[in-house]
Amino acid sequence: MSAATSDITMHSNLCSKLRTATCKTTWLIEKFSCRQGGNGDYIESDKFSTGVRCDWCWRLYPWGKTDTRFVQAELVYLQNGTVSAKCEYWLANEKSEKVDKKELTTRKFVPAQACLVSLPDCSQIRDTAQGYLRDDTLTLHSILTTFKDCETSVSWIKNASLEEPSPTEDVYCQLWKCRDYTDLVLVADEKKFEVHKAVLAMRSSVFNAMFRSNMKENSENEVQIEDISSEVLQEMLNFIYTNTVNNISAMASDLLQAAEKYDLKRLKAMCEEELTSSLSVDNVASILRLADKFNAAHLKNVATCYVNAHADEVKDTDGWKALVEEDPRLLAGIYDALVELSVGSK
Repeated sequence: MSAATSDITMHSNLCSKLRTATCKTTWLIEKFSCRQGGNGDYIESDKFSTGVRCDWCWRLYPWGKTDTRFVQAELVYLQNGTVSAKCEYWLANEKSEKVDKKELTTRKFVPAQACLVSLPDCSQIRDTAQGYLRDDTLTLHSILTTFKDCETSVSWIKNASLEEPSPTEDVYCQLWKCRDYTDLVLVADEKKFEVHKAVLAMRSSVFNAMFRSNMKENSENEVQIEDISSEVLQEMLNFIYTNTVNNISAMASDLLQAAEKYDLKRLKAMCEEELTSSLSVDNVASILRLADKFNAAHLKNVATCYVNAHADEVKDTDGWKALVEEDPRLLAGIYDALVELSVGSK
């Protein structure tokens, strides 16, 4: 009788969320009528920010930059990376009322990019009768809003077969508890586990092939497990018998390796789910390498989406720098996937 195996399909819903941040600024340019200079000369504001590594400033050209007839201003992005932003801006008159309110629609800014805007003409602003200057001070207000993809959340839809153990699995669970009629010993780190060949063969195609072949494991009653620790082996055997894992949050990476080696599809899917839920800027590079090593395609896809959503932060981590230096093949594959994501989103 051949081992009963079943293909497992895991479906996931991905949600890329957009993080917005807003900064309201008021810039007072004192003694405005006394400002000397010419076309292209500017005054620069202090920096302001809409978040970590997202600094900006205003530059004001009292005599214009591209057109000497108008006072002009530039919104300048001061950071590396790219960001999307929009901005409302206006002047305040001597009664602190909004005048000449305008809006820069959402656009993408690259490092050191500036967006030039025009204010009223030079003579109009300097004419005290127009009311733009209060105590010879020009006041520029702005509300800057930035947008960044910040999170890719994942929800898993599992097959009903993954949720409810079969009556046969209840029998396996009882065998695990009582350990009657065992006919094989697995050894890891000098720790021994008494098991049933039939149960292992029914649950794992690898064990099934091992016991059907002429390999020494088929004739001996004790098998040495070389590349899995005793703690991981115990959890793997617990899964084989009970269809559950007691400590998956702490052992997901090691159990993923064991699940791949012994063709335990449901355990592999559970480990991918756990690792997906724990993705962060600091660990995504190591999880990508793990997913690539043990053929965890779904985990690799989700981690790649995470890198795409957090590129500015991820590229500064030690893990990503190590991946770039040590694993160019994987890096090339990630870049190809990111290009596909970018094209698909247009």
